[in-house]
Amino acid sequence: MQDSNKYCGIVMDEMSIESTLKYDVGDQLVRGYDTFKPSSDELTTHALVFVLVGVKTRWKQVVAYHFTGSSFNKKDVALVLKEIAIAAHKSRVFFIFADVPHLLKNLCNHLTNDQDITLTADIVSTYKLPSSTISLQPFQDLILFQRDQELKLQPRLSPKNLLSHATGSAIRFLVDKFDYPESYLTTAWYCEQVDHWFDLMTSRNLGTALTEKKFLSLVKFSGLTTSEIKGLLDEDLLGGYLRNMDNSSSVLVIARNAIDEEAQ
Repeated sequence: MQDSNKYCGIVMDEMSIESTLKYDVGDQLVRGYDTFKPSSDELTTHALVFVLVGVKTRWKQVVAYHFTGSSFNKKDVALVLKEIAIAAHKSRVFFIFADVPHLLKNLCNHLTNDQDITLTADIVSTYKLPSSTISLQPFQDLILFQRDQELKLQPRLSPKNLLSHATGSAIRFLVDKFDYPESYLTTAWYCEQVDHWFDLMTSRNLGTALTEKKFLSLVKFSGLTTSEIKGLLDEDLLGGYLRNMDNSSSVLVIARNAIDEEAQ
């Protein structure tokens, strides 16, 4: 295997399991208790699996797992991740990524919970936006508008598919053709920005690979999210944006190194 094909990430996956006790003949131990809490008599309800996943080529390898109860201490998980990383390579730099689909889900949840997102004045000025607020109202109006329409502007509109380019285009259509408030264009613009960011962060083929041009596009979005953070007051939403920025920054560093390496 080429060295570049060994590049991988550590992925965690949690699954529900049946709570029961079983005897492990090989290790001569009773299995079924929380392995993060050896002194606890609590029966396990979940399995937390640590998997290495190839970056350049598709391969997976389970390297560790723990039985857990209904919750676990994040410090215990951090120690496992550190142990795996050091075993893999002691001198490499490691980048931490939150799961991108979950980040998108968090943003959608904030809007569906009727929590506005407010952009800073410099963002509004730079992108010539008509307002500073991204709210749930444009989405609600879009749902009402197309509810009885045979041909819908956005047939896939759902809480999970809120921030998409198709949704942004549909909202723009309402403003342009049916005189909905011009302020809705800010929400439409935001949908398109997040959709583009999601495509860059989850690209897995040559058509959406992070080329030099798209690298600069992600740089632009990373700067956008950094500026947005200044105006956020909601603690949970702020946490989501910080994770978005961390993900974008990590991808930028890795992509820059890969692009420069291939150019040599």
